[in-house]
Amino acid sequence: MDATKDTKAAETPMMDHDAPGGVSRRGFLKAAAATTATVAAGAALPAVSQASAPAIIKQPDIVELTMWHIFAELREPFAKLINSFQKDFPGIRIKQVPKPTQNYDQIISTAMAAGELPDIFMNGGNTSVPTQARSGQLLELTNKVPNIAHVMQIARDVNFVDGKLYSVTWGRYTVTMFYHKGMMAKLGLKPPTDWEDWLAQCKKMKDAGYIPLSMAGDGSIDAFFFTELATSALGAEGYNDLATGKIKFTDPRIIQTMEFLLKLVPYYQPGFLATKYIDSKALFATNKVVQFEAGTADQAGFLAINPHIDDGVFAFPPPKKGGEHTTLSGLSVTTCGNPHTKYPNAVYAFQNWILSPKGATAASAAINILPVVKGVKPAGDRVLAEIAAISQNDHHVWYELPRLAPGHTAWAKEGQGLYTGRLTPTQLAQIMQKQSDAAAAAAKKSS
Repeated sequence: MDATKDTKAAETPMMDHDAPGGVSRRGFLKAAAATTATVAAGAALPAVSQASAPAIIKQPDIVELTMWHIFAELREPFAKLINSFQKDFPGIRIKQVPKPTQNYDQIISTAMAAGELPDIFMNGGNTSVPTQARSGQLLELTNKVPNIAHVMQIARDVNFVDGKLYSVTWGRYTVTMFYHKGMMAKLGLKPPTDWEDWLAQCKKMKDAGYIPLSMAGDGSIDAFFFTELATSALGAEGYNDLATGKIKFTDPRIIQTMEFLLKLVPYYQPGFLATKYIDSKALFATNKVVQFEAGTADQAGFLAINPHIDDGVFAFPPPKKGGEHTTLSGLSVTTCGNPHTKYPNAVYAFQNWILSPKGATAASAAINILPVVKGVKPAGDRVLAEIAAISQNDHHVWYELPRLAPGHTAWAKEGQGLYTGRLTPTQLAQIMQKQSDAAAAAAKKSS
């Protein structure tokens, strides 16, 4: 499936494998880092201003907007991006306010209810955009952001609701395993071929005095880790079957994944269950651990902490040799506007600029994401190219597909129970299935 022709996952999650090189294109909004070549080879953009936007009228000489996002560790990269915008629009100032990742959705919901949204805000989950748009909680952008015409369909399918524009997506990300090249090389290790090989390598790292894996047990990294490994265990066919309800979360391969996760516990840092995402990330960036599961945009954060980091990436290995080494991909940084902002024209200007060739390139360089603007090549760290090379079996992130999202959510809320012994693998899988069935029933009733 061509990444520019994806359909709406909320209606029919497409699981085709007919893209060049066998790379799958998941759902309506996910594209792999492997589609970098597709973007680079895409149709050239029609002539478009680097900073084209509706005229800013009836406002003071200097306007200050507030923007919320979840990347506290990316303050400096975001500042560079904002500064680039402000050079084109000197009359608009943007104040960034990072918010806690773990309860960001609740923060947004509370702000909406209280009428205290910032002018621009990152949406925590793309699936919430339709509901928020239809209830009048988002600033409508229709005909105010002309550069949306040059955006890939995978993003447009999220950005438009009932034919009207309500959000803007800055780029795409891919989630995979990062590792320190020097540490691995010193031990004579290469990326693992299967789960048993991974366990053996982790033991060798630990015996040599290294902490093999950095993990956060707060429902962030651990939830992604589970979905990545489960996808590798299922393979493309099993993943498709789970996403379409043909098999259940109690499938033996899901149970096998949870059992493997328990085997990895001795190789996480001490106290991982109490470790937050940002702290787990810092452990990797400061060379305290060998490996860490991370996304495309995380590299900018690593470099901000450690400019000399020499890291590489590998896809998640399968349980047995010969299986699929997989990655998961999704859209990154979808921003919306406050319908009650005092300066809607300033919001339009920023949202349009970020989709210009200049803005899209700046976003890619600043936070290491792959562009969604046609014809714009990715910019940033070399890791983008490495991720593109390893993403030969790429899949849609779970939390954006209706039947898979409950599995990700259940782990985020209940996953610690597996590690503490409160839940067995089967019990946790049953919780996932129950929530998936409930979500499917609710969707069917609403339709």
